[in-house]
Amino acid sequence: MVDMENVERGPLLKRWSEEWLSALAESEPELRLRVGLPAGFRRGPSHAPRHPAVARHPRAHGLGGAAFTLLRQVADLLPGDAAAECGMTVEDAREAIELQQWEMALDLLIEIAEVHPVPLALWGMLSESARQMMLDRSRRRCEWHGWEVRHGTVRTRLTLLGADKGGRRSAFSGDGRLRPLWDIGSRAPDRQREVRIARLWVECVQELGPDETADVRFAPLSPEQWRHLKPGDVITMHEGRPAVGTATVIEVRPPRT
Repeated sequence: MVDMENVERGPLLKRWSEEWLSALAESEPELRLRVGLPAGFRRGPSHAPRHPAVARHPRAHGLGGAAFTLLRQVADLLPGDAAAECGMTVEDAREAIELQQWEMALDLLIEIAEVHPVPLALWGMLSESARQMMLDRSRRRCEWHGWEVRHGTVRTRLTLLGADKGGRRSAFSGDGRLRPLWDIGSRAPDRQREVRIARLWVECVQELGPDETADVRFAPLSPEQWRHLKPGDVITMHEGRPAVGTATVIEVRPPRT
């Protein structure tokens, strides 16, 4: 959750000029290709006075400058009245950017984009920003949302069983790398149950341990095999023969591309 209450509110730093952004697009075409921007992309109108001197700011070059530019572009592409669940708005993100609170601005823009559906290219821009800032978990989070735009969303409330019930003995990282098996009610031709593979992302917490419950998102290996699920369905998580967790489906959404 982004907390901007402790950010010192002062005059905004001077913003990038259109001339600087155009020069950046010309000098770094590979950056535009990485995030999926069209060749003729131009940022929207600025919300504060611009000045060419900003291009000479020491953070306007290299790692910080590239991330700065992408974050500003994302802020300009989001709806002006867009807000995160925490109540922070796009204007708060712009102010964090101008105060060079890069990670705070990125987290806030991600939270806003999670509430207001955005196109795949915007998730690419946020992912590239996180990569530039070497924020691996944030990068994975953005890539995950980009995957959901292409393949759809399945969210559940997962409870892990404790070791005394045949479950896990330790916690696992919830950053989308674990690939357990899932019994989602599928049947083989001989009517035997079949399990499916899906990565999972744990919302709001870094890890999930035995006897704990959290909302999780799925990235199935074969998304089309999960289309039959609906809210209220119960599926089980497996890392061997006994189930190690039980999940209740809370949301299913189709692809948006």
